[in-house]
Amino acid sequence: MAVAVGAMYVGREDAATDLSGDESDRQWAMWVHLVPLIGAAITQAGPVIGIVWSAIVLNTSKKDSPFVADHAREMLNFSISYLIYAVVGSIIVGALTFLVGLVVFLPALMIFGLVCTILAAVAAGKGRYYRYPMCIRFFNEPEHD
Repeated sequence: MAVAVGAMYVGREDAATDLSGDESDRQWAMWVHLVPLIGAAITQAGPVIGIVWSAIVLNTSKKDSPFVADHAREMLNFSISYLIYAVVGSIIVGALTFLVGLVVFLPALMIFGLVCTILAAVAAGKGRYYRYPMCIRFFNEPEHD
């Protein structure tokens, strides 16, 4: 069950106090969120970098560190959702407002992505789980026995 804790959305009720992973796991989880952010600042390809980077980290860490895998899965979901919002939203807003609405929509979407990604990186650095708001869950947490 998801609960809201301040600006963090956590997937487990005990996650607000759960300091998961060792220092290495926390750093990996933090970099899962920061690499796409840095990529967006340099190349404007943040969502694509986020998809590729988080998929690589998810596949390499899912057995060793559930904490890092959870953050990678969350970033993968957010990157795909963000890309869909950017493409579909731009088409719809542009068509309805004769491109004038894009002046407001695209900067607002960028600010939303920036703030959410920073909050996720901070939560990961503190050893906390994070759930992005308005994120479509394409990849869910695997079922445990």
